[in-house]
Amino acid sequence: MNTMYSADESALLSRQKNVTPISVATSRILINDPPLIWKDEVIAILNSFVQEEFSWDGYRGQPVSFETAHFSLKVLESVGQNIPKMPVVTLGSSGDLQYEWECESRILEVHVRAPNDVCVYRSNEASGEEEEVLLRNNFLILSEWLKWLSEDGRGIAAAAN
Repeated sequence: MNTMYSADESALLSRQKNVTPISVATSRILINDPPLIWKDEVIAILNSFVQEEFSWDGYRGQPVSFETAHFSLKVLESVGQNIPKMPVVTLGSSGDLQYEWECESRILEVHVRAPNDVCVYRSNEASGEEEEVLLRNNFLILSEWLKWLSEDGRGIAAAAN
C-alpha cells in the first residue's frame, strides 16, 4: 500500500493524473547577518517578562506572550546589522514590549504590541522633528531608522530621502 510518505512516490503520483512531481534543490545558500552582540542579554530580559505573574505591576499588568517576545526578537535579528547598541527593553502593562535607543539628540522607540502589530517612533530633539509609523510585516523603515540613529548631524527629513 502506498501512502503519501511512502518510499515509492512515483507509484502514488502515477495514479493521479493532475499531479506533477517537483524536483527539489539539494543545496541551499544560507545568508547570515552578523550576530547581535547583546542578543543573550535581551533574551534573558524577554524570558523574565514572559514569566511575570498577572498583575505584576500591581494594576492588572499582563506578562508578555511568548509569541510577542519571539516575534520582537526576530524583528531585531532581521534588521540587526543596523543596530548600534543594546536597547532599553521595557514591559508594558498590556503585555506589550518597547525597545528604546537614544543616541545624542535622537530617540528611536519600537513598540511591539503583538506579532505583526508594531509602532515605531523617532524624534530628533535638536530639530524638534518627530515621526511615527505602524508596521505589520515590512520592517525596512525600521532598518533605515536604525541607520539614521547612528548617523551624525542629519535630521529626519534628510534621512527619509
